[in-house]
Amino acid sequence: MPAHVKICAYCKFDTPITASVCGHCGAKFREEVYQRGWSIRSLLGIWGLVKGAFTSCIVALAVGYFFADPGKIAVWGMWGAVAGAILGFIEDFSESKTKTIEFAERD
Repeated sequence: MPAHVKICAYCKFDTPITASVCGHCGAKFREEVYQRGWSIRSLLGIWGLVKGAFTSCIVALAVGYFFADPGKIAVWGMWGAVAGAILGFIEDFSESKTKTIEFAERD
């Protein structure tokens, strides 16, 4: 399907993407934009924090084990967890906030 064409939900006729009415059956197209609530974004951010902290901590512990003094392994793990938590929170919290849904209606 070309990028400049959409398909009518009723008659399956190709319609220009800018059209507000299907040229074949007369169905009216409308779009609704939904915003995700802050609670969902906050939960995603917290999940990213936990996920990032865990994975970065494991990597930092492994690097510290092979390349650092034995007494500094915990420090490597701690800083890895902090960095991973910050990056994971930012990544998951900044996820898309809106979702557009297109509807077709007939009278």
